[in-house]
Amino acid sequence: MPVTAVTLAVVVWLVRAARHLEAARTALAQQAVIGERLRIDGELRRTVGAALEAIAVQGERANTLADTDPKGPPGSWRRWSGRRARRWLPPASW
Repeated sequence: MPVTAVTLAVVVWLVRAARHLEAARTALAQQAVIGERLRIDGELRRTVGAALEAIAVQGERANTLADTDPKGPPGSWRRWSGRRARRWLPPASW
């Protein structure tokens, strides 16, 4: 009879250990996903955010040139460039 009790205790201990290991594996997987998402977010901010900022700056320059050049584009161009376009874009650094 004592052998059966020991066997049962070992089985219970193994089941408990397996559950703890599974919980740890799940937590590590969730942390890895969060880490990867943060890495991708930072990379997008550096690349796409910088490109959008450059586009906005170029739009502002074009708007300034349109205001100073008498042969420049008509006023409708100014509606789509510079500071007005910047209002429609979300900030590059959230």
